[in-house]
Amino acid sequence: ELQGYLITALAILFYAALVLSEWAGLIPHRTLFLSRDYRSLSYVLTTLLAGGIGIYAVLAYTIRIFAEIYRRKGRELEALSARLVSAQEDERRRIAQRLHDELGGALVAAKMELELAGREAPAKLKARLHGAVGILDEALAQARELSHTLRPPVLDELGLVPALRALGERFTAAEGLEIVMELEEPRTGPGPGPRGLPPEVEGLFYQAAQEALINVIKHAKAARVSLRLKELRGTLRLEVEDDGRGFDPRRVGEGLGLRGLRERTRLLGGRLEVASRPGEGTKLTLELPLADVGKGRNGRDDPHPLGR
Repeated sequence: ELQGYLITALAILFYAALVLSEWAGLIPHRTLFLSRDYRSLSYVLTTLLAGGIGIYAVLAYTIRIFAEIYRRKGRELEALSARLVSAQEDERRRIAQRLHDELGGALVAAKMELELAGREAPAKLKARLHGAVGILDEALAQARELSHTLRPPVLDELGLVPALRALGERFTAAEGLEIVMELEEPRTGPGPGPRGLPPEVEGLFYQAAQEALINVIKHAKAARVSLRLKELRGTLRLEVEDDGRGFDPRRVGEGLGLRGLRERTRLLGGRLEVASRPGEGTKLTLELPLADVGKGRNGRDDPHPLGR
């Protein structure tokens, strides 16, 4: 809008330059005025005023119309982005549920059949059946891990803070990593339910923490990690900071996990940053203003933005 008014001012200045140039005799008389009073200063000033107002009115109206179109398209794009992230989170939940129920159930049934067959099989086959049962156990564990990675049940049952706490405890138990957790329940939020956070927001923050901890285990060689969640002036902020070896972001590209998180954060109107220097550890910061998260599918406030 500011650029539009600048263009309007330049148009008026150009018009004024034409009028004054004709009055001074620098351009032919026929250019602007048909009156014989074109050399009269009062006539020139009146023409400047009338023409300037006319130009301003036309251009200002045009700018206002285009600015409103731009704002409306922006709101539509924001609503579309929110629906896209919501649909992605719904699909993650559906896939996680099917992995747990259908694939997990099928693997358990196959394991039970093999165990039953092993009891009745000849001695030569028992060892092979026992090995097959071990393979199924491993496949079942991987299916459960993938299901929890996509959408852990505790996230839907208890909310973001208990899920983050369970995530930290799981990494501590499995990897021996010291994780200092400072987790505050969000005080405000646009979503339904006692926690007030929509599922896609909870999923984004959980997966950001999970991705950061996975990267700590894989690359950082850290001994201590800080996991912090807090709300400040309507903005939810997650920080995962380690004391590992760090890296140079200019030389090390982002993996698929971080790129996907960055895109989802952008669609929700948030900010994701990874700061690191060699020998000084790494810090992941995710910030999301909660005020616009609950905008509904048509751009208005929706008390049930995700169809809970």
